[in-house]
Amino acid sequence: HVLAVREKDIKDVVDENDVKPKETEIAAYRTWRKKDSDARYYIASTIDKRFTKHILHCKTSMEMWEKICNIFERKSAAQVTMLQKKLHNLKLGSNEKVSDYVAQARNLAAQLESAGDKGVSDDMLQTIIIEGLPSVKYSGFLFGWNSKPKTDKTLLNLETELMAAEELISTQDEEITAMTASATHKGKAQKKLIEKDNKKRFEGQCFYCKKVGHRKFECTKFKNEKVKGETKKSGTYSKNTKTKRTDKEEDETEDAVFLARAHATEASIVEDEQMWLADSGASYHIAHDISIFENMKKAEMSHIKLGDKSRVPVIGKGDVRIKALVNDKWKTCRLTNVLCMPDLRTNLFSFSQCTDHGYKIESGKSDMKVTKNGKVYATAKRRKSLYVMEFKNMIVAEANAAEQKINKL
Repeated sequence: HVLAVREKDIKDVVDENDVKPKETEIAAYRTWRKKDSDARYYIASTIDKRFTKHILHCKTSMEMWEKICNIFERKSAAQVTMLQKKLHNLKLGSNEKVSDYVAQARNLAAQLESAGDKGVSDDMLQTIIIEGLPSVKYSGFLFGWNSKPKTDKTLLNLETELMAAEELISTQDEEITAMTASATHKGKAQKKLIEKDNKKRFEGQCFYCKKVGHRKFECTKFKNEKVKGETKKSGTYSKNTKTKRTDKEEDETEDAVFLARAHATEASIVEDEQMWLADSGASYHIAHDISIFENMKKAEMSHIKLGDKSRVPVIGKGDVRIKALVNDKWKTCRLTNVLCMPDLRTNLFSFSQCTDHGYKIESGKSDMKVTKNGKVYATAKRRKSLYVMEFKNMIVAEANAAEQKINKL
């Protein structure tokens, strides 16, 4: 209406720049009244019919104009409040595409700007988008994003990396679904056949008794000693007193650690028992070979609960020295507070343990890096939907012989 009023050359009458003359000034008053009449007619004939009732009682074009401005200012303020609420409550839906989610956030921010709210900066929009993500499902992405330097945290980079994370998560979900369906179909009988076949084919050495022809979790000696409450530690045995656990202790134990997708999908890529899988959902580093542990002591929990609701025993915790491949060279590192869980098939590398020690996780489409102050301390390669750490286990004797500087992860 502002442009239209200017085009009709009646803005001065509306804004009262053309002051209403006294009625005694007959010629001037007639001229002004003609302009005011034209302005009132033009406003009444062009305004949306929904607002006509609000201006019928107005005596001059200026009164009509002020009334219209007040109505639209109130409407604009209400619209801004509504848009702000929608933007800050925005969440990524369970079946919603990331591209649609980000587009919706951008659209709401653009509408706010059009309504006169200039307060939605790119940084604020990024924060709103991130806060609307499911925290568990996108935990791996959040670790990587929070580790990035501020200069890399742009709205475009956020959208690009979110779409890559969405693709990775979708692949993981498909693999878990396929594995679950396959396991249900095959049943217990098929599982026994597979285990029997695996025993026939395995020709390596047991990590526990050092005999050839079976794995540690198949070892009769290990199983018997575990039943008796004995565990092998650096060539000696330590007896664990069995105590009855209360319901409270049971709950605390089950909630102590939660492993995300790595354990559920590991069966499809595990090649040997020394493999370490990166897991954004693990609260602790976890290893299954007791012979690589140093400073073994009793853990705070006796079992942990996996993502598939199964409970796996913890026989202790300690430090583990490994060799990490960095820039084509093997560097000795120490993983601290590692849980010993012989029943797991592979080892799990915890993102949260790294970030607690000041390290950053930088993940890409094909690899991942663990860095601190710009220096790389460990790397991983993507294999299917998971990242496999480029680690080598060191048995205690080998670790004690190593004299190079050790990094703690």
